[in-house]
This record gives sequence, C-alpha cells and structure tokens, in this order.
Amino acid sequence: MKTSVLGTLLVAAMLCGSASIALAADRPHKSPKLPNPGQAPASGAPTLVFNRQLKSTSFSFASADITVPASSFTPIDNLLKFTCPYASCTLTAELHVQFGGNTISGNDAALCAEFDGTFMAPGCPYTGEILTDGRFQEASFVFTQSGVTSGSHTLQGIAFADDGAIVGNYSIVYSLYTP
Repeated sequence: MKTSVLGTLLVAAMLCGSASIALAADRPHKSPKLPNPGQAPASGAPTLVFNRQLKSTSFSFASADITVPASSFTPIDNLLKFTCPYASCTLTAELHVQFGGNTISGNDAALCAEFDGTFMAPGCPYTGEILTDGRFQEASFVFTQSGVTSGSHTLQGIAFADDGAIVGNYSIVYSLYTP
C-alpha cells in the first residue's frame, strides 16, 4: 500500500514539474522597452573576455526602500564616478536587489547597469515575476563593458518593474579590470 501511494505521489510530482516546464517554455522572452532604442545591445554569440587583471572594486549596499514607479527605469544607488587609467579597461557590475511590495500578478522585474548613461551588455534583462503577497525576493544579474577608454566615467545600477515595486536591500559590486 505504501509503495502505491509513493508511486502515485511521484507520478503526480513529475506531471506538475512537466506542466511547470511547459508553462515556462510558453512564456515569451521579453525585455523592458529601453528609453532609447539605440541603446539596445546587439544580440548574437556571447562575448568572452580573457586575461584581465582586477585593478579596483567598489561596493554599494543599503536597505533602501526605493519606490520604482510602473515601467520606469529607477536608479538604485548613487552615481559612481571612476577613472580608467589605461588605454583600455573592462568593467563589471554585479547587482543583487530585493524586489517587493507588490500585489499584482504578472509584475516582472528587470535589472540594468548604466555606463556613462548607456545600458551595459546585455541591456535590461527581466529577472522574474515579483511575489504578489508584498514579500521581498532577490534578483541578480552581472553586466560587462569592454573597450572602456582612458579617462573619467560613471556607473549606476538601475531597477525596473512593469507595474511598479519597492527595492529593499541591495548590494552592488563594481569591478575595474585592465589588460
């Protein structure tokens, strides 16, 4: 008797898992409409960056409670000013953000990183649907910018939510690499 109940539960779990995979596969891949379509990154094969040396790292973190209005690109942290001291640098922005305060079904969140006011590759990917019970959940993404020229530049983390949200705690790691 225990074996047949266990078998029935196993089959039910597999069917539910298959339905979830099928639903996720049917969900269209989308990205927030960028404020300037010219800022959309080119799609294609992944870019690989090798043999870079870490020169500096900056951390930005807070318990913020930032209101993200519906369909608005909202800064998360203060604008970071930095200098590329070489002919060419590579940057990364690693964003970890809590989205919450939502009660609307289908409210998707996205993360972006801006380098000199332009979105870094791969643009502003959606990171998932925000919980509908008001609780917070974490979203993450890593952005990269190669070929940064010598001189002064800026970096900033950006949050987006289709129907608005609250950014709770966040942690952002900015790294500067040189050849």
